[in-house]
Amino acid sequence: MDLWLNIALDDLLKLLPRIDGFVLNDSEAHQLTKEDNVFAALKKIHKLGPKYVIIKKVRMAQSCPGRRDFHLSRISIAQSR
Repeated sequence: MDLWLNIALDDLLKLLPRIDGFVLNDSEAHQLTKEDNVFAALKKIHKLGPKYVIIKKVRMAQSCPGRRDFHLSRISIAQSR
């Protein structure tokens, strides 16, 4: 899990200032920022460069196996200003 953060973190940190949007799950956000709070993680990731950040709540998706829909309220979305 989260292998790309372990093998390509330096490359990712160089790329983030050049992209508009970044999507990751909550465990990846924690691993990247060392923050347990998803909103604190959003702020830290914004400071790394992306204009839009979406953090998916994996634990919620895992609790509903077989469901094909999703609820926006379970996804944290933020836009930098």
